[in-house]
Amino acid sequence: MTFLQIKNKIEQFHIVKCDMYHEKVKLDKTGQPIIKSSSNESYYERVPLCEITERSKRLGCAHSSSNSNFIHLIDEFKTDDQEIIKFKKEISDLINQIYALDHKKGDLEKEIVVSFIVDKVKEKQTKINEELGDCILLHRKLMDELKTLKANLILRLDQLMA
Repeated sequence: MTFLQIKNKIEQFHIVKCDMYHEKVKLDKTGQPIIKSSSNESYYERVPLCEITERSKRLGCAHSSSNSNFIHLIDEFKTDDQEIIKFKKEISDLINQIYALDHKKGDLEKEIVVSFIVDKVKEKQTKINEELGDCILLHRKLMDELKTLKANLILRLDQLMA
Protein backbone atom coordinates (compact mmCIF):
# COMPACT_ATOMS: atom_id res chain seq x y z
CA MET A 1 0.00 0.00 0.00
CA THR A 2 1.32 3.43 -0.87
CA PHE A 3 1.73 6.26 1.60
CA LEU A 4 -1.26 8.05 0.04
CA GLN A 5 -3.46 4.94 0.17
CA ILE A 6 -2.68 4.48 3.86
CA LYS A 7 -3.44 8.14 4.56
CA ASN A 8 -6.74 7.86 2.68
CA LYS A 9 -7.71 4.82 4.76
CA ILE A 10 -6.85 6.69 7.96
CA GLU A 11 -9.06 9.57 6.85
CA GLN A 12 -12.04 7.21 6.54
CA PHE A 13 -12.14 6.67 10.31
CA HIS A 14 -14.45 8.97 12.22
CA ILE A 15 -15.15 9.77 15.83
CA VAL A 16 -18.67 9.56 17.26
CA LYS A 17 -19.59 10.86 20.69
CA CYS A 18 -22.05 8.08 21.48
CA ASP A 19 -21.82 8.58 25.26
CA MET A 20 -21.25 4.81 25.42
CA TYR A 21 -24.99 4.34 25.02
CA HIS A 22 -24.57 0.60 24.44
CA GLU A 23 -23.70 0.15 28.12
CA LYS A 24 -27.24 1.05 29.21
CA VAL A 25 -29.35 -1.72 30.68
CA LYS A 26 -32.35 -2.55 28.51
CA LEU A 27 -35.72 -1.99 30.17
CA ASP A 28 -39.04 -3.69 29.48
CA LYS A 29 -42.33 -1.85 28.87
CA THR A 30 -42.85 -1.43 32.61
CA GLY A 31 -39.43 0.15 33.13
CA GLN A 32 -37.94 -2.92 34.76
CA PRO A 33 -34.53 -4.22 33.66
CA ILE A 34 -34.58 -7.24 31.39
CA ILE A 35 -32.75 -10.12 33.02
CA LYS A 36 -31.22 -12.84 30.86
CA SER A 37 -29.71 -16.13 31.92
CA SER A 38 -26.99 -18.34 30.56
CA SER A 39 -26.01 -21.78 31.82
CA ASN A 40 -25.30 -20.75 35.40
CA GLU A 41 -25.49 -16.98 35.61
CA SER A 42 -27.99 -14.18 35.23
CA TYR A 43 -27.21 -10.76 33.81
CA TYR A 44 -28.94 -7.58 32.74
CA GLU A 45 -29.50 -7.24 29.01
CA ARG A 46 -27.83 -4.19 27.44
CA VAL A 47 -29.14 -2.10 24.59
CA PRO A 48 -27.72 -3.37 21.30
CA LEU A 49 -24.40 -2.24 19.89
CA CYS A 50 -24.30 -0.14 16.75
CA GLU A 51 -24.15 -2.09 13.49
CA ILE A 52 -20.75 -3.65 12.83
CA THR A 53 -20.43 -1.71 9.58
CA GLU A 54 -20.69 1.54 11.56
CA ARG A 55 -18.32 0.38 14.30
CA SER A 56 -15.71 -0.78 11.81
CA LYS A 57 -14.72 2.84 11.04
CA ARG A 58 -15.42 4.41 14.42
CA LEU A 59 -12.15 5.28 16.04
CA GLY A 60 -12.52 5.06 19.81
CA CYS A 61 -15.31 2.48 19.74
CA ALA A 62 -14.70 0.05 22.57
CA HIS A 63 -16.59 -2.76 20.83
CA SER A 64 -14.86 -3.20 17.51
CA SER A 65 -11.50 -3.88 15.94
CA SER A 66 -11.45 -0.37 14.43
CA ASN A 67 -8.90 0.90 16.96
CA SER A 68 -6.37 -1.84 16.33
CA ASN A 69 -6.97 -1.50 12.57
CA PHE A 70 -6.22 2.22 12.86
CA ILE A 71 -3.01 1.58 14.79
CA HIS A 72 -1.96 -1.06 12.24
CA LEU A 73 -2.44 1.51 9.48
CA ILE A 74 -0.08 3.88 11.29
CA ASP A 75 2.42 1.00 11.50
CA GLU A 76 2.12 0.57 7.72
CA PHE A 77 4.02 3.85 7.25
CA LYS A 78 7.17 2.12 8.47
CA THR A 79 8.64 5.44 9.44
CA ASP A 80 10.96 6.58 12.18
CA ASP A 81 9.36 10.03 12.15
CA GLN A 82 9.15 10.92 15.84
CA GLU A 83 5.90 12.86 15.45
CA ILE A 84 4.15 9.87 13.85
CA ILE A 85 5.49 7.61 16.59
CA LYS A 86 4.25 10.10 19.22
CA PHE A 87 0.80 10.27 17.60
CA LYS A 88 0.56 6.48 17.61
CA LYS A 89 1.42 6.30 21.31
CA GLU A 90 -0.97 9.10 22.27
CA ILE A 91 -3.80 7.55 20.25
CA SER A 92 -3.13 4.13 21.79
CA ASP A 93 -3.11 5.63 25.28
CA LEU A 94 -6.40 7.45 24.64
CA ILE A 95 -8.02 4.30 23.30
CA ASN A 96 -6.96 2.41 26.43
CA GLN A 97 -8.53 5.15 28.56
CA ILE A 98 -11.74 4.82 26.52
CA TYR A 99 -11.77 1.04 27.06
CA ALA A 100 -11.39 1.50 30.82
CA LEU A 101 -14.09 4.17 30.85
CA ASP A 102 -16.42 1.91 28.87
CA HIS A 103 -16.03 -0.81 31.53
CA LYS A 104 -16.59 1.71 34.31
CA LYS A 105 -19.77 3.01 32.70
CA GLY A 106 -21.03 -0.56 32.20
CA ASP A 107 -20.45 -1.31 35.87
CA LEU A 108 -22.20 1.90 36.91
CA GLU A 109 -25.20 1.13 34.69
CA LYS A 110 -25.52 -2.23 36.41
CA GLU A 111 -25.09 -0.59 39.82
CA ILE A 112 -27.87 1.89 39.17
CA VAL A 113 -30.27 -0.92 38.25
CA VAL A 114 -29.31 -2.94 41.32
CA SER A 115 -29.66 0.16 43.45
CA PHE A 116 -33.09 0.84 42.01
CA ILE A 117 -34.35 -2.72 42.50
CA VAL A 118 -32.60 -3.81 45.68
CA ASP A 119 -31.38 -0.82 47.68
CA LYS A 120 -34.06 1.72 46.85
CA VAL A 121 -31.80 4.38 48.39
CA LYS A 122 -32.29 7.64 46.53
CA GLU A 123 -28.95 9.13 47.69
CA LYS A 124 -27.04 6.16 46.31
CA GLN A 125 -28.88 6.40 42.99
CA THR A 126 -28.14 10.12 42.82
CA LYS A 127 -24.43 9.48 43.43
CA ILE A 128 -24.30 6.78 40.77
CA ASN A 129 -26.13 9.03 38.30
CA GLU A 130 -23.57 11.77 38.97
CA GLU A 131 -20.75 9.30 38.30
CA LEU A 132 -22.49 8.24 35.07
CA GLY A 133 -22.68 11.89 34.06
CA ASP A 134 -18.98 12.30 34.80
CA CYS A 135 -18.23 9.24 32.63
CA ILE A 136 -20.17 10.72 29.74
CA LEU A 137 -18.40 14.08 30.05
CA LEU A 138 -15.01 12.37 30.20
CA HIS A 139 -15.91 10.24 27.19
CA ARG A 140 -16.80 13.34 25.18
CA LYS A 141 -13.51 14.95 26.21
CA LEU A 142 -11.51 11.87 25.23
CA MET A 143 -13.29 11.68 21.89
CA ASP A 144 -12.48 15.36 21.25
CA GLU A 145 -8.84 14.63 22.05
CA LEU A 146 -8.91 11.64 19.71
CA LYS A 147 -10.41 13.75 16.94
CA THR A 148 -7.68 16.36 17.39
CA LEU A 149 -4.93 13.73 17.38
CA LYS A 150 -6.30 12.16 14.21
CA ALA A 151 -6.48 15.57 12.50
CA ASN A 152 -2.93 16.41 13.57
CA LEU A 153 -1.72 13.01 12.38
CA ILE A 154 -3.23 13.68 8.96
CA LEU A 155 -1.60 17.13 8.87
CA ARG A 156 1.75 15.53 9.67
CA LEU A 157 1.24 12.96 6.92
CA ASP A 158 0.50 15.78 4.48
CA GLN A 159 3.74 17.47 5.54
CA LEU A 160 5.71 14.28 4.97
CA MET A 161 4.15 13.80 1.53
CA ALA A 162 4.90 17.38 0.43
